[in-house]
Order: sequence, then C-alpha cells, then structure tokens
Amino acid sequence: TWVPWTALAAGEDGTCSAEDAAEGGCRMADQLEEQLESELDGVAKDIQQMCPLYESRMTPVVLWLLGILKRSTGTMSMLSLWPSGVHPETFADEYTASVMTIIGRVLLGMYKTRDKSYVNMPTEMLSADDILKVENIHAPHYDVDGNPNFYWFEAAVPKFALRRLYVPLMTCFYSALRKLNVENHSLSGSFDDALNDPKHNTWEAVLSEGQSMRDWVMSFYDIAHTWDGTPLWPKQMTDFSVYFKKDEWEDQLEYAIAFHLIGAHRLESGQWSFDVPQGSVTLPFRIALNMLSGFKVRENFGKYGVDLYFTEDGLPALLETPQGDIVVRGDKEWQYWKFVWRSTLVTGVTLTDHLHFTHFRTGNLMARAVRVALEGSNPLRRVFSIFTFGTIFVNVQAVHVLCGPNHLLHRATPFSDFVKLSHKVPEILQDITEATPIRAITEDAEFEKLHPKLKQLPFYADGRLLFAAIQKFVDEMYEQL
Repeated sequence: TWVPWTALAAGEDGTCSAEDAAEGGCRMADQLEEQLESELDGVAKDIQQMCPLYESRMTPVVLWLLGILKRSTGTMSMLSLWPSGVHPETFADEYTASVMTIIGRVLLGMYKTRDKSYVNMPTEMLSADDILKVENIHAPHYDVDGNPNFYWFEAAVPKFALRRLYVPLMTCFYSALRKLNVENHSLSGSFDDALNDPKHNTWEAVLSEGQSMRDWVMSFYDIAHTWDGTPLWPKQMTDFSVYFKKDEWEDQLEYAIAFHLIGAHRLESGQWSFDVPQGSVTLPFRIALNMLSGFKVRENFGKYGVDLYFTEDGLPALLETPQGDIVVRGDKEWQYWKFVWRSTLVTGVTLTDHLHFTHFRTGNLMARAVRVALEGSNPLRRVFSIFTFGTIFVNVQAVHVLCGPNHLLHRATPFSDFVKLSHKVPEILQDITEATPIRAITEDAEFEKLHPKLKQLPFYADGRLLFAAIQKFVDEMYEQL
C-alpha cells in the first residue's frame, strides 16, 4: 500500500514531538527514503531515478492535459484518431482514452516499414550496470547499437541527444499515464474496475441503435492507419464467429485453438483416465491451465484455470475446474467453463509464454548478453545484433506497461498482486534449453517422441523447417569465422 511521505516523516497528522525525537521515534531523511523505497515496486524506483520530473509541480499539469483527450474525442474523430459516434464516457476513463489515442494511434501511426538500413553496425559495449530491475526481470535502458531506431525521424537526431533524452522522456511519459485514474494520482495507488457500475462497461451503454458488438469494436480498427495510409493492423485471418451457433460456441472452436492456433505449443499427449456418469473414459490430449488458478484476483473477478481434455479426434470431451470438479461435454456448465479455459489460455500465453519467456527470458537475455560480453568488432556480436534488433527498445517499454502496476496489462487482467507476478511467473517457466516444445523443434530425438498427431501440427512441422534454415545459416557463418 502507498504510505504518504508526511506520514513516514512524522505521524499521520504530520507532527513530531520533542519526546518522540529524543526516543528516535521520528524518521530522518535517510530513513524516509529507505522506507519509501521499500513501498515502491521496481518500475516505480526506476521512475524516481530516471524521470527528472518525478513528483514535480508539472505532474498535475501533465495529468490535466492527458485528461483533455477524453473530452476531445469529437475533435479527434475529425482527425480519424477516434471513431465517430463512440462516446468515451460510457466505457473509458482518462487512462484508456490516452493509451488508445497516444499509443494506439499517434505513435503507432508514425511507424514505417523498416529495412536493413535501420540496423546499425555495433561499435560499443553495453555496461552491465545499465539495468531496470523488476523482481526477476533485468532489462537494459539503452541499446548501444542504436536506441530505439524505430522511427524515421530519429536519423536526424544526434546520437548523444537521443541517448540523453529518450529514456528520461519515455519514463516520464509512462509515469504520467500510470497515475491516471489512480487514487491520489500516485504510482502505487489503486484504480476502480467499475465492474458493478450499471451505466458503464455494458454493451447497452456503448452500442448505438442497430449496431452490433463486432461493428463497435471494429470501428476502432477500421480508421487506424499510418501516416502514409497503410493499415495499422493486418486483415482478419480467422473468423471465430463461424463456431457460434444457437447462442453457443461449438466444440470445434476449442479444437481449432488447441491444435492449430495459440494453444498448439501447450498441447500434451498422454493417457488420462476419469470416472464419469457414462463410465470410465481415457483421453489422449490435454492443455492444462489449472496451475494459473493460484494467482490472486481483484474483487468481483473470477479465477483463471481449467484443464481441458480432448479425444483422439481433437474434440474437447471433459474438463477439470480449479476446484477439482469434473465437467463433461453436454453438462449445463460446459459452455461457462470452456469460456474460462479460453480466457485463461489467451491471458496465460500472453503473460507467461509471450511476455516472460519470449521477451524477457529469451530475447532480453540474448540482447543484453551479447552487448555486455562482446565487442562491436566481434563477428558474433554483429550477427546477433541483427537477430536482436529492437529487442531492448521493446522490452524496456514492456517493463513499464506490461509489468508495472496500474498500467496496461494490470488494468486489462484481474490479477491483484501484480508486482509479484514478475517474481512468480519466471519460477514456473522451463529454461530456454529445456522447454519441451522447443526441444521437439530443435532435436530430432525429441521430435520422434511426439504423438503422430502432434508431429503434423503447423507449430512443429513449420517450426522445424524454420529452425533448419536458421541452423544452416549459423553453421555456414561459423565455417567462415
């Protein structure tokens, strides 16, 4: 919880008697700073260090300016920065409106397609002390190979100025966003999910007459283009609505997700037996997610979880809830628990596999290691600089918006003790070289152990082709060294 500075310095009323001082009851400046640091998460400590405007008189002004965006959507719609006819007061606070406009439209809108000219020749080594530490995550602030090197206009900015200004400005920006709609506008305050507000966060409140839910959502994407007119988002490739019939989701949806889409790398094969009213049943496939049920969630949210089991044909047949209850296909609770499983899978893959495993444990480790250990003239450093291009730039921002409390991922998920996720999640991950799906792609012997049906999945079949091409490139490179 957030402890006011005045309360730490004296008492709750800001007073300190002579008797208290004589007995050592009043905290001095150094003690105040030490206590304050113990109350802040790693991102907040970094904000204190890197943002020159931290807790300055400019903070209220910046927050007021950001709040204007929510009240100016009419003007922004004329600039194609906000969908026409969509009123933020029915669903969005100042934080949501600011993120959607500044990050989702303005900053992304300035991107251009990048080519090899954006990858700089490495010349410097990264200091091992340049670090943003959040629990078990260690992310560099700067990329000595060129940071961030993502926008076309950066080429006109002197390198020393970009290095001196970029991280402080970025840190201050994310600090201001984090304080929006938070108690006392503090870094560690709480925000209101407004789940029980009948006038907000309901489809009835946001939909205009005759408008479908899909049309409302797509109104934000249809107008999103870069400055040169290129759509910001790719065209839809998978239309899940074909599985929604008679107000229910067909079981083919979970089959598609598990065997062909986002869940394929988590699909396990084995022999799992259950006693059900129809008798004993043994199922050969599953995606088990009940391990995520232990994470605490905020008030009014349901817990994540559900282990879903599939038949030989790939159709879901049975699931186990976080409470250990068995629910079979056709049960009245089948649709609800499938929804919980889908929600858990998307969030779990985003949080664990994508953010922590791919971004931090893999990309971040590689990018930092080669820049700290190898000189710019080293051939390996030059090759790995290509493979890790932009990694540090993306990850330092991910630490703020995806790991920092009161920011994007925290507000988009129900987790309560958000900081501790950066400590707990890495503990449940396999090491890079031991991750079962990766070993099945990189090692022939492990691939042969897979169930025949798993071998045919695009994740493994295409993954092995891609890995073979990369391995050939690396092997030929070493022959030249």
